[in-house]
Amino acid sequence: MTEQVPPETLLDILREFSSAAVIVAAIIAALAAYILKIHEDRSRKRHKLASLKSAFYGEISAILSTIEENNYIRDYRYVTMAFQRGDDVKFPPHVSTGEFFSVYKNNVSDIGIFPVKMAYDLTNLYTRFFSVEEYLRTVGLPEWNALSIERKRPTVQYIVKQLQIIQKDARVLLKYINE
Repeated sequence: MTEQVPPETLLDILREFSSAAVIVAAIIAALAAYILKIHEDRSRKRHKLASLKSAFYGEISAILSTIEENNYIRDYRYVTMAFQRGDDVKFPPHVSTGEFFSVYKNNVSDIGIFPVKMAYDLTNLYTRFFSVEEYLRTVGLPEWNALSIERKRPTVQYIVKQLQIIQKDARVLLKYINE
């Protein structure tokens, strides 16, 4: 025969069980909330990564198009050849009305969201962009135009070399971003 538990003891057991059930339920709820937060964070990060990839793709494509459509490489090669012949070439001031590199400038703190190689390649490419932009401004200055051909030639050769590297690296990076 089974032993019967006195009613007071049964109530005590139920009280203890309900306290334990509340604690277990609270732990399960906290764990579920934590898992949901992780999922939301990952989803938000994936969305941000996709948005940044798209924005960088557009900006790099536009810069690459500017280099190609304005024939910068061809024109600066021509200037290098003119310098080699002894012909001096004067550059007009480099005036730009547009904002370049706004995607990079506005999102530089988020570059780390990209895979390491892509973050490195982006940073390297934009460092070259900034360098060439500065050189393009420099060659249009009256002081620079007043320099001898021998002093100007290395700068123009540097611009050509950097533009060629930018063109090649930008194409590779665009493929990588588009994967």
